[in-house]
Amino acid sequence: MRKVLALVFALICTFGLVSCADSLNEGKTVVFHDQTFSCSELSEETLTWLEWYNSLTETEQLSISYIPADLYKLCGYENIKNAVAETK
Repeated sequence: MRKVLALVFALICTFGLVSCADSLNEGKTVVFHDQTFSCSELSEETLTWLEWYNSLTETEQLSISYIPADLYKLCGYENIKNAVAETK
């Protein structure tokens, strides 16, 4: 019985910590290509990717062809058809 109660208590604590972590991200923002997004709109995986991506030089960023799905949608890229890449 003690093991079951300990497990239930651990689950309640875990869910409480997860919800606290989400609320901590609510007021924070992150920048991706001159667009600002609320951290609460993005997954933890995307936030980790953005931290890495934003640490790269501009030249290194240009070599990256991957964008996380939730960020891709928020940028509106899924609505672009037959777009021509920007050249510098």
